Amino acid sequence: MQVLAGWTALSGLQKNGGAGTLGGIDLCGDSAAVAGVAVPVNPGYTGKTVAVGDPPVDTIAPDSVAIDWASIVNGGAITPTITLPGGTWPTAALEAAYADSNSTYYPIIRVNYPDFALPSSGKGMIIATGNITVNGSTGWKGVLLVGNDITSNGNNSIEGATVSGLNVKLGTYVPSSTANGTKQYNYDSCEVAKSTTTMGALVTMRNTWVDNWVEY
Repeated sequence: MQVLAGWTALSGLQKNGGAGTLGGIDLCGDSAAVAGVAVPVNPGYTGKTVAVGDPPVDTIAPDSVAIDWASIVNGGAITPTITLPGGTWPTAALEAAYADSNSTYYPIIRVNYPDFALPSSGKGMIIATGNITVNGSTGWKGVLLVGNDITSNGNNSIEGATVSGLNVKLGTYVPSSTANGTKQYNYDSCEVAKSTTTMGALVTMRNTWVDNWVEY
């Protein structure tokens, strides 16, 4: 997964309050720093600048975000572990995994509700076609891919990569995301890798070949 920032907000981002960090410095210490926040020029990033990274705030075009959102939403490009509605949010499993740094439980959860509030802390990838609300001290380790806006209230901690406003890539108007209170939205390459590893696959391609080299 290409990560441009700790929080990439394709419909802009409003930060209310001066506490917290929107960071692009890799918490894992494995990769080069990215921007703290990446937004289009209009509406951009507004409010108190608490972003850190390289640069703290970067301006991008939505087309520069190399996420094929149309294929993910409409083409089944990513197979979820759990789909809502239909499945059940695994509260206990996610909270246990979040508390255990050695846990390998990183589900892919697709949320098809127009509005959804995270029920618990957890790990993995969330693919949300609508709006997401993160309240209180709820935390997440992994990847958030959100079609509409994110409203973040309280003292939240997100470690990995956050992308909001992806429905802009489908030609849909999306309001700016809002970060209220103390925020810790930080890039973590290890959490991104753990959340995306189950998506990897070998695909055969016509008219190609491969050599298997002997290892000694």
